[in-house]
Amino acid sequence: MKRLMLTVLCGALISVPVAAQQVQQTAPAPSTIAKLDLRKVVFDAAKQTAQPGQTTPRRTAASNNGNNNNRILYAVSLAAAAGGTIYNIKETREGLDRKLQVRTFPLVWIKTSDPADKGKVTALVAGVNGALMVVSGFAYHGRNPGTAILINLLVAAATIGVGLNDRSKINDDKVRCPVVSACR
Repeated sequence: MKRLMLTVLCGALISVPVAAQQVQQTAPAPSTIAKLDLRKVVFDAAKQTAQPGQTTPRRTAASNNGNNNNRILYAVSLAAAAGGTIYNIKETREGLDRKLQVRTFPLVWIKTSDPADKGKVTALVAGVNGALMVVSGFAYHGRNPGTAILINLLVAAATIGVGLNDRSKINDDKVRCPVVSACR
């Protein structure tokens, strides 16, 4: 499971620079690009739109539809990442209450079974995942919604996966030892 998540995360992080290199290689040399001076055209267009009674050009419905789809996908992926983080924290804290060994995600893998570490583990999970969601926000507002959605989906998948793993351990422990204080 760890290797799969690391492979997916590394692949996502490597794909963006590789795609940028491919675009850079296909661009024509600067000397072959024709130069066009648009200063006068842009100035005249700005002067015309500044005149009263004229309306500014509006976006087409197709470009608005694409932006809305990206906005909706980003919002859903961000909600999934936040929900996965909350679920992971909840299951991790319950596992530590039962003195089970739990793991944190991502980037920093800490294994602990000490209930005194609940605050540290909660802060680590919330901080790192929150930071990844902030990075996705910068990517989204930097006109790269695909990367932002991918980061959020990776956070959501990984945190939900770790949370489900912890839930499985907790359920097994509940069958083996219904009352924690009686078994430990």
